[in-house]
Amino acid sequence: DWQDAIYPYWLSLPQCETENVLEEHLAKLGVKVERNTKLSALTQSDDRVQATLSIEDNTGSDAREEIVETAWLVGCDGARSTTRKLCNIAYEGTAD
Repeated sequence: DWQDAIYPYWLSLPQCETENVLEEHLAKLGVKVERNTKLSALTQSDDRVQATLSIEDNTGSDAREEIVETAWLVGCDGARSTTRKLCNIAYEGTAD
């Protein structure tokens, strides 16, 4: 019974509010979140990740490609994750 849990209450925060909180915190750290950006390819070495990004303009009608090299890549793109698929990481649950 969930009422026996350490924190016996229901906490629900809409994704849009969670994203706003995280984006505000990142902005304070000097990080800009880029929207309309998709990961299209990635390659890994022992100490680097090279990511190919497809970046759409504000109209959604035109996209440019950008290659980024970094020490690490974080994929926060859900159950149907492009990042996970490109890394060949299995998803054990369901995406429904």
